[in-house]
Amino acid sequence: MNAVQIPLTRGLVTLVDEVDVRLVGHYKWHALPRRSGLDSFYAINGARDNRIFMHRAIIGAQPGQFVDHING
Repeated sequence: MNAVQIPLTRGLVTLVDEVDVRLVGHYKWHALPRRSGLDSFYAINGARDNRIFMHRAIIGAQPGQFVDHING
């Protein structure tokens, strides 16, 4: 599979599979800094009360469902 770049704010991009770009490619994504203090970000869409995280959209996580991505 080929990776596709999805633009984020702050001049950043994220890479997704060409299959997953069909799920998330039509949204405008923002780079939200992680609270951990690391130089890393979450890709998000929407306002604070209606936020969509890209990693949750790709795997189809339901609201309240725990998603383990401990290694970032």
